[in-house]
Amino acid sequence: MVKPVVSSGDSLLKEAVNGREPFSPIVAQHVFKRYIALLYRLCVEENNRYDVLVGPGDSGAVMVYFAELFYKAVHQPVPPKLVLPVQRYVDPDNQATELYDNSALLPSAVRQLAGLSVSKALFVDDEIWQANSAGACARLLAGALPEDAAQKRIVFTIVAENHGFEWHHDVPPIAIQYYAFSKRIIGVNNAVLRFLTADQQRALNEFTKIYLDPTEMDGQTRKMDLLCNGQIKVPSRTAGVAPVFREVAVKANLAELKSQVESELMLLIREAIEEYKQKQILFVF
Repeated sequence: MVKPVVSSGDSLLKEAVNGREPFSPIVAQHVFKRYIALLYRLCVEENNRYDVLVGPGDSGAVMVYFAELFYKAVHQPVPPKLVLPVQRYVDPDNQATELYDNSALLPSAVRQLAGLSVSKALFVDDEIWQANSAGACARLLAGALPEDAAQKRIVFTIVAENHGFEWHHDVPPIAIQYYAFSKRIIGVNNAVLRFLTADQQRALNEFTKIYLDPTEMDGQTRKMDLLCNGQIKVPSRTAGVAPVFREVAVKANLAELKSQVESELMLLIREAIEEYKQKQILFVF
């Protein structure tokens, strides 16, 4: 496991957390820059060429979108994508038990991976703790590949904020690597997805409220997936029945917001790369 070191940017993060609303865009922008800096380290400095870009659920789909912007900014081809609506299922006979059997998504994984030869996969998510989503995607990746391809070693590189992640499982032929772009900010979930200004967030909230489950404590991942990818995850209530991503008709005002946000993200990406080059963002790994 790798741990980020304290840099000048981390000092700014501490000041932002201590002196402002925890969901401050300043905090999110800093975490976003660390994500981009780590991608730069892996994809440009170390010259890793990933055969597939993997993202789980709403948050993973957004992190894949961010990665696509990064690849465009550094003028590298975007790898093929494997984005799956993984989810938890509740056992109807034991409501206290959460199940993470996403085997029903295997046909979708097979379709998305058709014709690909995979030796390196880049899995991205906003945060990782128990690795339920990562484990589900690794198993689906291994199961979806042709038998001859599955005999070869596949390096599965996880990039996500560290919420106490450890790995103790074998998923042959998957070999797990993990790189943390940030440590957990206590009291803040999905920190990297909270960079919108107050006005932008209000506009997004207004558009997306009809798609959100009012019983959810926080729907920021779904809101951001709608904004960035024009889709929403439709969960399944039964294990063995696959959840799906459903495309949503994007209105002009949301398309305008996305264009504005994308321009701002490209500026942040360029800033992140420059700050990394100037050693204002540092990692130990």
